[in-house]
Amino acid sequence: MRPLLLSLALAALGCAAGPQEDSAAPAAGVTLSEVVYRSRFVTEGLTPGEKGGWSVDTAAGYHVEVDRAWAVTWSLQLVACSVNQQAGGWSLLGSGVAWASHGDDSDPSILPAPVAEDLAAPAPSTLGSARFPAARYCEVHALLARSLTETLHLPETPDLFGTSLYVEGRWSVGGGAPVPFVVQTSLNYGALSDLDAAIVRGSGGHAAVTWTRDLSTWMDGVAFADLDEDALARALVANLVQQATVSVTLEEIAP
Repeated sequence: MRPLLLSLALAALGCAAGPQEDSAAPAAGVTLSEVVYRSRFVTEGLTPGEKGGWSVDTAAGYHVEVDRAWAVTWSLQLVACSVNQQAGGWSLLGSGVAWASHGDDSDPSILPAPVAEDLAAPAPSTLGSARFPAARYCEVHALLARSLTETLHLPETPDLFGTSLYVEGRWSVGGGAPVPFVVQTSLNYGALSDLDAAIVRGSGGHAAVTWTRDLSTWMDGVAFADLDEDALARALVANLVQQATVSVTLEEIAP
């Protein structure tokens, strides 16, 4: 099974177990044995391009046209409460990046294979599913990371092997001439979401996890004119993951 890279912004990282809960308090987490992972994009605010792709006006005053773009959803997985509560469960390896330091870095609930998603032609999809021995889960982890040979739906061109995010287009500001740009990076970025808080309805041992990214706000706060290629890549990767949301619907498992 693929090892799990838990890459988090330092400010969002919880490195130690919290205080002991009162024995009368309800137990955190949900007992699950099946999961399906779905992808969704918010596209309100995007203007479709005549030849594909889309454009958007950002909160920072930029007009951005996107011709081609892919992101690699390297993994989605549930995080067991036993891992979540384990003191010293995370170690820091510079630049505010965290890796799982426990012995088994993956859970059987993990997405079966990485998936390349077309951000220039965004559409809802089912990314994969898993069945596993019942366990109590407290969080959902989502990870954008560089593609592997087993990554699904990679395009023939451009070559995205080893790439986590590719974006090709143009930006302009204040009515100026469009400036072409290409971002191709192997940066990894992940985020944890509280499972209890993400549940929107239902009960039972089957979870439908939907990872939603808002493309209309993805580039807000990105100062294209002030960033070099590396800084632009970092901003686009971080924004795509940080503004994403996770929602969970629970169902009873069919006999």
